[in-house]
Amino acid sequence: ANILHQGDGSPKGSITFGDQSISIKLLEKADLSTFVHESGHLYLNELIDDATTAGTNEQLRTDLDTILKWMGLDVTSASGADAIKAAVQTKHHEQFARGSEAYAMEGKAPSQALREAFARFRQWFIQAYRSLTTGPLQVKLTKEVREVMDRLVATDDAINSAAQEADVLPAFTDAESAGMTPTQ
Repeated sequence: ANILHQGDGSPKGSITFGDQSISIKLLEKADLSTFVHESGHLYLNELIDDATTAGTNEQLRTDLDTILKWMGLDVTSASGADAIKAAVQTKHHEQFARGSEAYAMEGKAPSQALREAFARFRQWFIQAYRSLTTGPLQVKLTKEVREVMDRLVATDDAINSAAQEADVLPAFTDAESAGMTPTQ
């Protein structure tokens, strides 16, 4: 079994990847970040498994390759699940898990349905960490990594719908263009 922990010394939580099962434990010092962090480990493993399954769609393979490159690894989805899992060390798993926390902390929901949850995540993480790069997370998310994480939690249709809504521009930019005085 492969066991990963959140936190040094006295961990907040852990995830165990067994031969036939996966177990997430939230320990005594667990907080909201613990579940997001441990879920990040699970998402990475699932992405590797799904993207290397025969007949999977090209987007999953591309997403995995994006993440592997971001983690600084020289393997690709074409290398196969066993080779990728052998190359992904604890430090890479932790980078992805911290990246999952950073993604949640940004509060940018990929769909309308997730806006409230992401707003709450952001509020909590800001109180807990204050900064993405100088606090305990110490990760920098690229646009491409954010897009992969969006696809982990929302459908393409939901992401596109939210993006179209975000692109709505106001009909008037000032009182004059609306035919009104500033007071009106």
